[in-house]
Amino acid sequence: MTRQLVLPQADAIDSQRTRTTIVTATSRLARELRAQHDRARIAEGRRTWRDPDILPFGAWLVRLWRDWLYSGAQLRPVQLLGPAQERAIWEDIIRESVEGSELLDVGATADAATDAWKLACAWRLPLDAPEWNDANDSEAFRGWVGRFLERSEQQGWLPGALLSQFIRDRIDEGSITPLDRLVVAGFIELTPADELLFASLRARGVQLEERTDDTTASEAARVALIDQETEIRASARWARRQVEEASSTDCRIGIIVPDLGQYRRPIERIFAEEFHPTGALAPDHDAERAFNISLGSALADYPVIDAALAVLEMDPNDIGVDAASRLLRSPFIKGAARERTRRALLDAALGRAREPRLEVMTLLRLGSGPTGRFACPELIANLARWNEAWAELPHRQAPSEWAVSLSGLLEAVGWPGDRALGSAEYQAISVWKELLAELAGLDGVAGRVDIGGALDALGRLAAGRQFQPESALAPVQILGVFEASGLRFDHLWIMGMHDGAWPRSRGPNPFLPLRLGRQLDLPQSSPRRELEFAKRLTGQLLRSAPDVVVSHPLREADADLRPSPLFADLPVVDPAALGLPSAPPYVETLRLSSRIEVVQDHDAPAWEGALARGGTAIFTHQAACPFRAFAHIRLGAKSLDAPEPGLSALDRGILIHAILERVWARLGSHEALMSAGADELGTLIRAAVRAEISEMAPARRVLRQARFAGIEQARLEQLVAGWLEQEKARIPFTVLALEQERQINVGGIDLAVRADRVDRLADGTLVVIDYKSSERSPSDWDGDRPDEPQLPLYATTTAEQLSGVLFGILETGGTRFRGLACSEGIVPGVKPRKRDRPLHDAIEDWRGVLDRLGRDFREGKARVDPKKPGETCRYCSLSSLCRIGESATLSEDAEGRDG
Repeated sequence: MTRQLVLPQADAIDSQRTRTTIVTATSRLARELRAQHDRARIAEGRRTWRDPDILPFGAWLVRLWRDWLYSGAQLRPVQLLGPAQERAIWEDIIRESVEGSELLDVGATADAATDAWKLACAWRLPLDAPEWNDANDSEAFRGWVGRFLERSEQQGWLPGALLSQFIRDRIDEGSITPLDRLVVAGFIELTPADELLFASLRARGVQLEERTDDTTASEAARVALIDQETEIRASARWARRQVEEASSTDCRIGIIVPDLGQYRRPIERIFAEEFHPTGALAPDHDAERAFNISLGSALADYPVIDAALAVLEMDPNDIGVDAASRLLRSPFIKGAARERTRRALLDAALGRAREPRLEVMTLLRLGSGPTGRFACPELIANLARWNEAWAELPHRQAPSEWAVSLSGLLEAVGWPGDRALGSAEYQAISVWKELLAELAGLDGVAGRVDIGGALDALGRLAAGRQFQPESALAPVQILGVFEASGLRFDHLWIMGMHDGAWPRSRGPNPFLPLRLGRQLDLPQSSPRRELEFAKRLTGQLLRSAPDVVVSHPLREADADLRPSPLFADLPVVDPAALGLPSAPPYVETLRLSSRIEVVQDHDAPAWEGALARGGTAIFTHQAACPFRAFAHIRLGAKSLDAPEPGLSALDRGILIHAILERVWARLGSHEALMSAGADELGTLIRAAVRAEISEMAPARRVLRQARFAGIEQARLEQLVAGWLEQEKARIPFTVLALEQERQINVGGIDLAVRADRVDRLADGTLVVIDYKSSERSPSDWDGDRPDEPQLPLYATTTAEQLSGVLFGILETGGTRFRGLACSEGIVPGVKPRKRDRPLHDAIEDWRGVLDRLGRDFREGKARVDPKKPGETCRYCSLSSLCRIGESATLSEDAEGRDG
């Protein structure tokens, strides 16, 4: 039977002689009925009236329990368990059981067991029924229930699932005095436990009413839309039209969505675009909106709470750089506004350090000092206090003590900051304090725990608490199917009603015996049962408003969808018949209404004087894209470095260069290499690798781990030994310079250039070598825009004759030379160029190309002109600055307007 509330007359509710309580199926319905009562009293012209006694069913039971508890009728203390306490008990029982030792996720099992326990209590499943032995899962669950009840009896605990039975027993024995009149509203069905409770109330003389609404059949229609996105947008535009055409400000419009939690994000985005398009330019979650989504996000997802959890999860001795970066960028740490720029610079410095994990002392050291780019005295003072508070934490203590300690850590670090909090943030912090109180309430069930256990419990509470900031009453209410139970609307849209979503397809609880569930007609026990329930709920929804639209998408991914059979008989209307307003997105409207003038300005101011900053990178960037050179070198625009786990490619390259420098500083020539024995050479390589790893270790935590350092030692020894075998196959040479830097001028630009190694051959000519850890080709030096101009820069500014310009490739898959040589045999695998273009001709070509690139840079030529658009732009971080993706569109728009 559908039970929808017709409110009793005002005199009946306001009467002091008759105690009337209205119990609702949902909290939302209770709020709506209170608001409805208040509006009615205002319409009657009243200035004062009695507040109606309207409560959700669960809150009503808790109130009865508290009345009994404070009446003095109890013979022994009874503690009503909250959801967090019950879950902790279930998790403890499961973990201690034989079955629990085989589980991978005890927490998830505890959640499923808690759901099974609630169903078993609500539907009064007999624990002595033989069906419990049908499956191992149900048999194990019955054992857990026995231990749960035994522990509850010993400790004086009252599980929440047994509260209805407990209240009924107290009513039967006369220790709870029943009220005069009880009205129930919005219940689709009552569980056997609740039916027995109401029967006890009737037996004690309570007037119990289950009011049905006399609403006539609604005008309902069905519409099919191409996909979910189109369906959501159509419902939003339909709701906007209803609001615009409403003759009363009290117009109530409902949007009902099955599985609202799954679709919350696209629904919020699309409704915001339709109702508040300017919000895309200045988002403000505290603003009063025309729509309200009943299902809030998890409390842990709100930024102010996420910041608190991030602080609490930090370990002073092992902080992830991402966590440190979030701390530095967070507006919820005291002094954030005043030190915003310096904290951002400190964040960038952490990225340049290329260290994925760090200690708090590193942050304290970098941010200390009264002056300097990274000086953040307020942040450092906060972190120092937090570090001291963290060091004083005990190893284990009660959850209530952890609630105090964790609050102290947040206070020490300056959370939630010193700026004015918005309404949503203030409310979220209030709920956070409630979570800390729930954590404290675990004392009696969890015992003493370490900080990890306390944080796990707190994080679970924050992730499980749905939070929706309170706001002004909105005309459009977006609800889940069950939240709409008992509510009335002026207009209603029910979306997503395809055959895969409604009736819902849910399997039975795995911990409850299937045979027993079907005998007692438990929810989810059979398709027949679910269909009957869905029919009752469907009928209630269709009678919830005089004007109802039911929609469903025709496709989802690659699957074709059909309407739910429960709505298949509704008349079908074409989407165009709904009269939905059509308008382009607000951003597109702004773009189309603007007058865009395209100015082709590719030249920056010329650079006066010589330039040293940037080095050879000036030529690399200018060849790749002139704008990149201008932005990187002259504007200083560059992306933030991102630390990598282990050693980065840059770190590995630094190690290889330094090791080979040590080795060749010791050997000095090809002759010494050939005369060194295998043992001597192995000892030399081993010592060089060990020395460089030890030198880098203070700055790289991963190298301070013996196992990782050992693996890296072996890898580098093998790589260097393989490279020296390549060197042995060369003609005789003497090492002339190692990592030697010299000043040059190319294209009017002064810069420093360095070669990894310069060798002198027996004929007096030179060979220049640049080590690389990945494949390179001499074609990287060709053309008007060379990819690797470093060696050409060195070669063109060397006065002595060159016999070879070479890449030395050292990678795990093999070592080899690549490049140009004047004659065969100088190095293995490199042959001279064709007769018509020997090495000295290539050097002359390079000189002209490099002079032009230098002049272009000095003259300010900064066109957005990538050498290979797809490849050059793939790893470039300047696309938001150069706006290469927009340039063609803007040019086309301008041409269209001119035409």
